[in-house]
Parts: sequence; structure tokens; C-alpha cells
Amino acid sequence: MVKRSQATTKARRALKVGGLGVRIAGSYLGYQMQNLFLDTPARAENKASFQQKSAQRVREELQQLRGPIMKLGQTLSMQGHLIPEEILQELTDLQMHAPPMHPTLMRTQFKKSMGEYPEAVFARFDMEPFAAASLGQVHFAMTPGGDEVAVKIQYPGIREAIRNDFALLRTVTLPARWAKYVSEEMISEAEKGFILETDYRNEAENIEFFRTHAPELPFLRVPAVFREYSSDKVLTMSFMRGEFLDQRLERKPSQEWRDRLGSRLFELFVYQLYALNAIHADPHPGNYLYDDDGTIALIDYGCVKYLPDNLVRGSHAMADSLWEGNEVEFAEALQAVFESRIDFSDPRSNPILQAFMEYLQFLMPKKGRKKAIDFGQGKVLESLTSLWDKVLKTCPPNPEVFFLCRQELGLFNVLHRLGARVATTEVTGRVRRAVR
Repeated sequence: MVKRSQATTKARRALKVGGLGVRIAGSYLGYQMQNLFLDTPARAENKASFQQKSAQRVREELQQLRGPIMKLGQTLSMQGHLIPEEILQELTDLQMHAPPMHPTLMRTQFKKSMGEYPEAVFARFDMEPFAAASLGQVHFAMTPGGDEVAVKIQYPGIREAIRNDFALLRTVTLPARWAKYVSEEMISEAEKGFILETDYRNEAENIEFFRTHAPELPFLRVPAVFREYSSDKVLTMSFMRGEFLDQRLERKPSQEWRDRLGSRLFELFVYQLYALNAIHADPHPGNYLYDDDGTIALIDYGCVKYLPDNLVRGSHAMADSLWEGNEVEFAEALQAVFESRIDFSDPRSNPILQAFMEYLQFLMPKKGRKKAIDFGQGKVLESLTSLWDKVLKTCPPNPEVFFLCRQELGLFNVLHRLGARVATTEVTGRVRRAVR
């Protein structure tokens, strides 16, 4: 009976995902039929209406499905250079808005994990969550000692949903894997990361790692973990105040504030790479809060990638050789990053070498180290994205590169939405000097 129930749930989920595509395709055919009877201005209006309705349908269905499928929508919401504004606005709502659990189910899930109902554990517990995302929802509470905390409670059955979604993903990406655009190693690494995110004890360790190893960044705020109120499916941490990026931008902050925040976000990324040997690999704006003074609160640590030493050492050497113009040493550093995956003595590896050099020379130019890159310009974002695409198309599939790519492209899209100007070479050099 249990196996049949699990199989039924898996089949229903697969049908929902597949059915969404069918419904969107049907809507598209109807949209094209309508265009046959419309003039040019009416067609433009019809196109905008179709995109809006389709995006809303995608967002609503992804919210209901939660899990990896919803996280895919969150990832797409960071690709502002590829997605029309109507669709982008709907996908952005995925970052913190999923249908919450019924209070009875939430209380049952909490008691199953903690042994008591939340109102018996906390001096105050708000039954209505203030945030609900792909894997769990978050409630405001107050401990008996008077501490304000955020209590994250995992949705029931989410691990099984992840396994089912990745089984479906392996099926639909089979042609891409045959063509070697996507590797089984990358899919397995992503699945492993998603499963790890469902273990809130691991997230608690990630938070404490950042609290211990990132005190040199005075603009970064990291929550404290309350272990006595946490488990593998419940995570209690100090409540962090601040505004999300879109809320800040609605108040039209000054260019000075945008530039300062953009430089800090870029410094945070560089610091993670060179000082922590770890990357917070889930860069969507729902994971960051901002204060008036440009302080950054990082509030979700489920997806943290700990980087191998060869990648960090190679990244240092790549920056040095890039600024010195030494192509031979750059190739050796890149070899260290990829270990045995690439043989740069083989002329066929030249496109990989050139792709990496072109990307890094654009992002961190040697000349004019204090000159800022204006991420607000669309052409800058398009150039960086196309260069990253070139890197991914020419280099062997690599999980570490995949995670860095996800983080960097997410960062670039945030800097673009922020309209920030960042002296990337100066920031990188300053951080590297400080950590050596």
C-alpha cells in the first residue's frame, strides 16, 4: 500500500509538471490563432497579455509543486537578461511566496520533530508564517528567554518529492546528457545538494561556520542558531530585520547607496572564494536583507558549497597570471582548477583557455584597476553572460564550476537590478591581499 501511494504521488507530480507544458502550449496555439485576426498594435497587446497569463500560470503551479521544480523557477528569476519583464515579475514572487501548510499540519510536523507543539515550546509563536519558500516556511517566535527568533519548519514529504523530481529531470535531460551539455555528475551533485538542504542540522553548521569565519566583513550580519529549538526538520535562528532588494529599490535609493551595496555584494562573493573556501550558492534576493547603511543580512544557508583546495589555489594563481599577462602560468593554474579533466598540452584545449581568459579579463581588467564596471548597463550583463556561456560550452562539465557559475550569474543579475558600479579589480585585489 505504501509503495502504491508513493508511486501514485510520483505519477501525479510528473503529470502536473508535464501538464503545465501542455497547457502553456495550448495557450500559445490559441494566442497565435488570435493574431491572425489582429492588426500590429493589437498583436503587441495580445503578446503582452499572453506572456503575463502564462507567467502567472507557471508561477502558481510551481508554488503548488514546491521542491526542486519551484527552485528552478527561482533560478530562472535571476536571469533578467533572458526573460521578458512580465515573466520575470511573476517568477520573482517565487522567492518567498509558496502556499503555506495548514496550521494543523504545521503543528503536527513541528511536534513530530521536536516532541511538543510550538506554542508549548515558545513564549510566543505566530501561527501565520511570514515567509514560505520551496522547502519550508518560516514563523516569527519568541523564546522563553525573550529572544526574537525565526523558526523554519520543513514541508512534510519534501525529500521524496526531490528524489521524484530528479528522476523526472534525468528523463527530460537525456538528450542533453547524450550531447554532453549536461553530465550525470552535475545532476547528481545538484540532487545531493537539494537533499542536503533538507537537513536543517547541516544548515545550522553552515550558519555557525559563517559566524566563525566571516567576522572580517563588518557589513555582513549572520544569524545565531538556537540549537535547543532545532532539529533536522526545524531550524530556529535569531530574527533578522531589513528589507528585500525590491523593497529598497521602490524607495529609489541614491546612486551612492547602490554603488556601496554593489561593491559589498561583490566583496562578499570574492571573500567567500578566497578566504572561506566556501560559496553561498543560492543567490536569489529572497536570501538577503538590507539596511539603510548598506548592511547585508544573509538569512538562508541551506545551499553552501565547500570548495576544494585546488580550485581556490588555482583561482589565486589565475588572477596573478592574468594581471601579469602570463598565459603559460594561467594555463597551469586552470589545469590545477580542473585537475586531470583538461590537458593544456593538447592544442584542442585552447578554446577553453581563451574562454576563461576572455571572461576574467572582462570582469577584472588589469588596466584601470579603480575603474568601475557599470552593471546597470544591459550590454555589460549580456557580455558577462555570453562569456560564461562560452566557458560552459567549451569546458568539461564540472560541479564546482557549475556552482560558481550559478552564484556569479545570480550576483551579476542582482548588481544589474541594483544599477551598481563596482571597481571589481580593486575589490578583488584588496580582498586577496588581506587573506594572504
